[in-house]
Formats: sequence, structure tokens, C-alpha cells
Amino acid sequence: MSVEKVYKVPRMHCDGCAATVERAARSVPGVRTVQVDLARKEVRVVFEEGAADEEQLKRALEQAGYPVAA
Repeated sequence: MSVEKVYKVPRMHCDGCAATVERAARSVPGVRTVQVDLARKEVRVVFEEGAADEEQLKRALEQAGYPVAA
């Protein structure tokens, strides 16, 4: 079963940031799709339940320098 989540990434401000966020999210095993909305400073991620979880995604974004807003 797939799970879809949207995360606010307030430090994302340019195309380079968006590309880094997308790469970081895609690096998590189990992630199926990633859509970055730079104007809204959001990333929408679809992942396989059980193969990936929210904490893994948040950690990957944080390690790339883009922490998720609470």
C-alpha cells in the first residue's frame, strides 16, 4: 500500500535547493514518487508503507541540509 505525505521545507529557495531535496527524498528506499513545489516550499512524497517511513524521509532531508518544518 502506498502512503502520500506533504512536507514543508522552508529553507528551499531556488532550483538547486529543489533538486537537492528531490535527490534526498528519492534516496530513501521505498520512495515511489517525489514532486517538489518550490513556490510553496513543499515536497510531496509517495512511498511504500513498510518499506520507508516518515522518520527516514525527514532524516534524509535534514542530512541534505533541508529540515522539515514542524
